Amino acid sequence: MKIRQAIIEDAFGIAQVHIASWKSTYRGIIADEILNELRLEQRISQWQQHIENPYKTIIVLENNNGIIGFADGQKVEDDVYMHYEADMTCLYLYAEQQRQGYGRQLVGELFEKFKQQGMTSCIVKVLTGNSSHLFYEKLGAKKIDSFHATEYGEGNTIDVYAWDKI
Repeated sequence: MKIRQAIIEDAFGIAQVHIASWKSTYRGIIADEILNELRLEQRISQWQQHIENPYKTIIVLENNNGIIGFADGQKVEDDVYMHYEADMTCLYLYAEQQRQGYGRQLVGELFEKFKQQGMTSCIVKVLTGNSSHLFYEKLGAKKIDSFHATEYGEGNTIDVYAWDKI
């Protein structure tokens, strides 16, 4: 296994993991119409733009078969959470790669990248029905907020977790 900074050629692999992870993680949480409308070409384009964005930090986890997970983040842009410095915006692995310590490795590496950029605190936003909040809590994050997220289907909320020191 290797963790490294994403390059433009990784957009395809990242998009594949992104879509597969959403479908395995969010089925029953996010409206099926949203999950069924996920398109690889659209996600590839999105990730190409993200990789080219100098303000984003994107790391990938790969094995001999290619990318099996990734994490990304950036400086907090939401005025509500400006007293935190970094925002981990994505952490996704193929379902069969979860619960093997890879998520912890990706978070650790992303936090190291944040520290190199002078950021020492971080938030992450989690759909309330997603059990990943248990993972973040195990890593020391504390729930600091919740808000409605109807863009993911009626009745959905997002919980915001934070690390005061990463």
